[in-house]
Formats: sequence, C-alpha cells, structure tokens
Amino acid sequence: MSASNLELVRHVLIETSFILQHVEGKTKDEVIHDEVLCRAVVRSIK
Repeated sequence: MSASNLELVRHVLIETSFILQHVEGKTKDEVIHDEVLCRAVVRSIK
C-alpha cells in the first residue's frame, strides 16, 4: 500500500471513530436534527 493510500485509510479510521463516539446513544433523528453534530458528521465523511 502506498503512503497516500495508507494516509487515506488512517483518515477514514480516525473520522469513523469520531463519528461513532459522538453519535453513540443517539437516534438517527436526533443526529439529523442536531445541526452542529449533523454538520460535523457530514464534514467528517467528505
């Protein structure tokens, strides 16, 4: 795996961890209606 691919995978893991940590215990509707959290999640997966 090239360095750029490794960095991409590392980024995906970090952002996935962030998302899971911050949506734990919340319903889909709670996340969607929490504007700050929803924006954070969307930006994390971009």
